[in-house]
Amino acid sequence: MVKRFYLTIVLLLALQAVFSQKVVSFKTKDKVTLYAYDYHISDSLPYVILLHSESGSKMEYKDIAYKIAKLGYNCLAIDMRTGNNETSAEYKKTHPDPQPIDAQKDIEAAITFAFKKSQQPVILFGTGFSASLAMLTAKGNDSIKAVIAFSPGEYFLPTLKVEDQLAGYHKKTFVACSQMEYPYIEQLISKADSSKITLFKPGTGQGAHGIKALSTKSDGYKEYWLAVYLFFKKI
Repeated sequence: MVKRFYLTIVLLLALQAVFSQKVVSFKTKDKVTLYAYDYHISDSLPYVILLHSESGSKMEYKDIAYKIAKLGYNCLAIDMRTGNNETSAEYKKTHPDPQPIDAQKDIEAAITFAFKKSQQPVILFGTGFSASLAMLTAKGNDSIKAVIAFSPGEYFLPTLKVEDQLAGYHKKTFVACSQMEYPYIEQLISKADSSKITLFKPGTGQGAHGIKALSTKSDGYKEYWLAVYLFFKKI
């Protein structure tokens, strides 16, 4: 069975998507304009919302989005107010020191945008600081079906401690990390409902931080992708 799944994911990753992304924009509740790539297949399919790293952009997910779309999902890769991207460039004109925690408002706006289009709960997919924000946003939010979190951490101290905020968290979640990060992240999610969380580290090699683990240049990337694919099969 595992070999069959492994073969399936290798074939999926080899396929090229037959569509291109569309540039869209929408506003947050505090009137920030967000720019995004909408990888839209059908309104009948749910959305995976792709959240970049603290210094990144929607471009980080260009290859990943096509692969997820092949699993039967629309994807929305957003530029948040933190990072180096279209949204942050405009936002920093009036807010030169954006706080990472404020990007949660961007995630909430993206959820609203995606839910209006498909009328289905979304999946949040984050890396680093946005992995933590994805989990914080998902807690108690019925518009979120599941979370994929690569290398979450304590990115918001002293304002907020993620470990404490995850007490009582019970959303279906895939958490990925490197071998080195594993003890730290195991502690980070210790107060969440463990029956809902799949915590993954590579069995061979050290792995990598964040979504770099999914790059073909990463040690064990096929192992990470197989684990992600199996999680999608569960939800």
